[in-house]
Amino acid sequence: MSNLFKTKQVELAVIKRLKYENNNNRVAAHTKRNLLTIGQQFNSFLHTRKLQLSPSSVKLFLAELSAQQAATTWNLSRQNLKKLLKHQPGICDNYLKRVMVDEIFSDIKPFQVNKSITDYLGLAQVRQLILQSSPATGLMVEFLFKTGCRISELTAIRLQDVKLQESVQIKLIGKGSKQRSVFIDLNLYKRIRSEFKGLYYLFENSRHHQYDRSNLFRQIKAAGKCILKRDIHPHLLRHSTANYLLNDCGKSPKYVAEFLGHSDPAITQSMYIHERPAAEVVGLFQNNYQKGKKIS
Repeated sequence: MSNLFKTKQVELAVIKRLKYENNNNRVAAHTKRNLLTIGQQFNSFLHTRKLQLSPSSVKLFLAELSAQQAATTWNLSRQNLKKLLKHQPGICDNYLKRVMVDEIFSDIKPFQVNKSITDYLGLAQVRQLILQSSPATGLMVEFLFKTGCRISELTAIRLQDVKLQESVQIKLIGKGSKQRSVFIDLNLYKRIRSEFKGLYYLFENSRHHQYDRSNLFRQIKAAGKCILKRDIHPHLLRHSTANYLLNDCGKSPKYVAEFLGHSDPAITQSMYIHERPAAEVVGLFQNNYQKGKKIS
């Protein structure tokens, strides 16, 4: 594998040229930002250590990064670096070399992360947050809760992604640039358009720039402390949506998985369903029979 890479560092210019993933879905803006971040970090590491791009330097970099990042964040960094390397000159169009990149990362196992979610907002708390926040923040909270979308998906919605019918259908570009559609009521859409007045994106700031995700994060965090007197973050609304659909609306894990854009209903079950068998199982079998007689 010594001749796998043609450059001494990662070529970052390839990120701007990326348009489509292998599944032919459009590469989302936040995906490009993540690729640029990990590429810059890796190149800085190579420069500081006076190393060149190689399988061994990739492994050393990720080993050091694992001591600095939480498991979930590190898994994402690992995934993004792998994706970036597979788009490098001489590799992106060479099937055998892409397989060789896969082999490098097969030796760098992702961390196993407990994804069980027990923290969420109830419907009354979400309603309170919407009604008592500023108009702009309240609308974004309402949108996040009603769609279950991620903050990066919200800020990336273009007006051309919106299809007006009796309800409003919106195309989202999610993790791994996977596409899915969400639906909101026409009234909410009209209120968003009236407040944000976007020219290109559904959510824009007063200068008609794409709404900054870090600003949205701070707004929702501040609203949580002021209104609910607790620490919250935008992704908590996604968890709250899942809990609401599963427990309040009685929807199946498969339904919720499709709604949230999970690749497998098992992910939804492991995150949001926490039932464990205990002594109460005895009562479930009180009506069993043995040789025609009821077991008491």
